[in-house]
Amino acid sequence: MLLEQAGELRGVDRENMTLAFENLGYVEKSVRQLRSRTWWRKLNAVSKLETMRSMSSISPLLSASRDSIEDVRLGAVRALCELDDTRGLGMMFQAMENSTRWAPERVAEAILTIGPAASAAVREQLQKTQTGHLDAKLMLIALTGLLRDAEASDILLNFLTGPDKEARSAAARALGEIGDPIALDKLQEALHDTEWEVRAEAARSLGLLQASDFIEALGEALSDSRIEVRYRAAWALYQMGEKGSEFLKATASKDGSLAAGISAQLLAEAALGVESVYV
Repeated sequence: MLLEQAGELRGVDRENMTLAFENLGYVEKSVRQLRSRTWWRKLNAVSKLETMRSMSSISPLLSASRDSIEDVRLGAVRALCELDDTRGLGMMFQAMENSTRWAPERVAEAILTIGPAASAAVREQLQKTQTGHLDAKLMLIALTGLLRDAEASDILLNFLTGPDKEARSAAARALGEIGDPIALDKLQEALHDTEWEVRAEAARSLGLLQASDFIEALGEALSDSRIEVRYRAAWALYQMGEKGSEFLKATASKDGSLAAGISAQLLAEAALGVESVYV
């Protein structure tokens, strides 16, 4: 009951609840449980310590972050982040580059549970990783988008014009998730990228940004050689409201072309409420 209530408290009330956990011996009990030989008991302990937020648990949690069980390690670093201990996020970033002990996707999921409070640290780490480990870099780029970190836009724009196609594609997607209009011109340019994955993500992001000034540019993408790009361009146009829909209808009436075919397909799917795998 106390653990449930603690999750709802803020400020001084939250601090008083932590003090109660300490005085009642619950923090000490959970710390002892970290030494259990049973993995689920250790996982239960780190979960409780995450909620209790006692500074006295930092050292035991640091030890738990080196546990042989990944769930226990992740739980420990999450708890450290709840304590505003910078070592928690630092360990997560290191973990992204160590796929032998950590699954990068699990680490990213843990960072997302922290929410916007992790944005500055993710942004700083991304700047450090610009020429580093590719998988870690791609995961950090994705996180900026999922965290809706508008302050990361300038960094992502650098990746969007960089030499690495995977990073360009990830940056194009993240910029759309963030929704910063500063990216519009560069996303339009990315519609002509040499790699279809980048062109497809750029089209999708222009749709998310509802960039109605770029209807003509998206119209050209309806004739792309890759169906993934054509479909996302059509989907993006549909996001523009009446102007985009009218453009698709006019294009669909021109029989025989790739642009006409994809426009008719998108309009038919929209009428039926079908969601495509291409988006």
